[in-house]
Amino acid sequence: MSEIQPSGRGRRREVHTDDMQLSQKDDLVVSYDDPIERGEGIALAGEYDLIDKEYEAQLAFMEEPVVCQIEVQSRSDSPMTHVPVWVNGTAAEVRIDGKWIKAGYLPVGMELTLKRKYVEVLARAKPDEISTYHDDRPEPGVPVRIIRRTSSAYPLTIINDTAKGYEWLQRIKLQH
Repeated sequence: MSEIQPSGRGRRREVHTDDMQLSQKDDLVVSYDDPIERGEGIALAGEYDLIDKEYEAQLAFMEEPVVCQIEVQSRSDSPMTHVPVWVNGTAAEVRIDGKWIKAGYLPVGMELTLKRKYVEVLARAKPDEISTYHDDRPEPGVPVRIIRRTSSAYPLTIINDTAKGYEWLQRIKLQH
């Protein structure tokens, strides 16, 4: 897969998130009597006495506007027309006529200017499809193969973003 390179200054270039590599979880092979593991757990952020410059820059980066479009899902008989997007209890903000308006439910198939933090919510929405393969009657010690396939819940077209933004989005798509 070729690396995405944004075009020159002031020119628009679209990038489709479905064209980006998406991380996939490894298949699992477990036995009927194996204990069940419950996932990775919760990682806690470090404590800050004062907001440092790097953290402050990250917060500012997440507030930058990104022009994008949520793509229509053709896999469904009744595709969604709006997608709910919230960050820390705050409805997604859309820039309309130079003002940020709280929408919460974003329309599918329309060009939108969103703050990057809301684009992140959409990009991280990656459900797993689970398939299991085993004998008709699993018994203790007989392996069961669990196959997980990850897809994008809300494919996006990024219409306009910075070079740093395109690199950031590629990293997001590669994370579990």
